[in-house]
Amino acid sequence: MSTAARFPIARTRLDNGLRVAVCPDRGVPVVAVNLWYGVGAAHDPAGRSGAAHLCEHLMFDGSRHVRSGEHQLLVHRAGGSGNATTGYDRTNYFTQAPTGALDLVLWLEADRMASAAQGVTPAALDTQRRVIGQEKEQRRAAGPAANGVQAALRELLPAAHPYRRAPIGSVSDLAETTVAEVSDFHGRYYRPANAVLSVVGDVDPDEALGLAHRYFGDVQGVSAAGPADPAPAHGSGPGRAALTGHDLIQYVFLLPADDAATGRDLDAAEIALDVLAGGAYARLYRRLVISGLAAQVTASVSRLAGVSFGTLTARPAPGRDSSALSAAIETAIEDVAQFGPTDAELAIARARLEHGWLLRVGNRIGRADELSRLAWRAGDPGLLNERLPALDAVTVRDVTRAARNWLAVPTTEVAATELVRSAT
Repeated sequence: MSTAARFPIARTRLDNGLRVAVCPDRGVPVVAVNLWYGVGAAHDPAGRSGAAHLCEHLMFDGSRHVRSGEHQLLVHRAGGSGNATTGYDRTNYFTQAPTGALDLVLWLEADRMASAAQGVTPAALDTQRRVIGQEKEQRRAAGPAANGVQAALRELLPAAHPYRRAPIGSVSDLAETTVAEVSDFHGRYYRPANAVLSVVGDVDPDEALGLAHRYFGDVQGVSAAGPADPAPAHGSGPGRAALTGHDLIQYVFLLPADDAATGRDLDAAEIALDVLAGGAYARLYRRLVISGLAAQVTASVSRLAGVSFGTLTARPAPGRDSSALSAAIETAIEDVAQFGPTDAELAIARARLEHGWLLRVGNRIGRADELSRLAWRAGDPGLLNERLPALDAVTVRDVTRAARNWLAVPTTEVAATELVRSAT
């Protein structure tokens, strides 16, 4: 399968430091634009958790040439749609629109990169505080599964580790954030040298690179203060935390960072989790769901610059005790760590991950985001074409070692009080 996907990729770096990647895909007249900034919860100032998330919200609230609320309106009128997300170490803005709207989308992104913070008002700040407060209420209502990861990271990571702060932020910190602080934060991080622009779709690469020069070439940012690319996190791990309730058991594992040096270990750890709980052929699905002990078993991995993490979640079947699930999960992890997966299990897990990756990059928005991630974290968007060969190269021995080193480690129990605190 390693030769099934080869994408043409053009790239450049503007004089102001902006990295640009273009991947033509002329099938339909649609283009996706992704602007990835190297700023997230890890960069929030002390006492101002949620600063990056708040800034993301305010980036839609007007800039020098765009009035409040007009950014999304202009995109929608052109037939497009877009949004943004804030993580632990990055914020990404993504738009998909008809090819004819590419100039508009790039102009809008360049304008808010250069000047969004200049238009922030106390009223806009209050509005976005309320919106974020509503998001937190929705997350709190979602229950333990939505809050367990952050509670686990608080238990597993050192006191100074920036990933202990949830990207959504603290209501009390946000209440004290001022317009001046937002402006300073934007000026520090929303600069070309701290960003990657990726364009995927019905475009000529030379024309798209030319448009990037046209709209972003003169952008310097509001301020040159502060480092363009501060280290977002200290490495940590391995570690494992467990949350157990009457209707849920969730393990959170600290995993290798998402970088070139540890990429094979991270791939192997992800395959190990998939062998355990990745689908209908996974060990725990067969042992727990088919046997009637569990209603659901799932696993996932989040790749981050400082330290990645994986989750394994199981829900007891009606009338079943979660303690039986814990014992079965512990046994399955130890089995993989000691004896490894079978060749068939490795082939199935690898195929599942390759399929998921192909679905992601088959979507223009997903491919643009992946190009930005690789350009930022690995320095080479061309590594997009090396993803399938990298997965194919993972061996049974790699998976066994990863399970032993990253999954079969001592467990820290997460108290219910930590879950409540993580949601506030």
